Amino acid sequence: MKSPKKLTFIINASLSSALSIGVSLYRERYGNNVAVSLFCTHDVEEGAASMRKLEEALLCADMVFLDIRGDGKAVGVCERVL
Repeated sequence: MKSPKKLTFIINASLSSALSIGVSLYRERYGNNVAVSLFCTHDVEEGAASMRKLEEALLCADMVFLDIRGDGKAVGVCERVL
């Protein structure tokens, strides 16, 4: 069995509910072939998200989806790691 594709999202918290629904619908139709890591930009900026976990998720991701505005910690870690 193939390992699931690893997707990392760094998005605005207001989009996390829609993303969760979308992932569930995708899995219903295509199976559980994606592993999703979600980080909210606000949590990254406020230090509530583990930077180590974020860096690991970015490094091992097959695809990274970014919705980052401004010039904060989230941009810095993405610039450095990616």
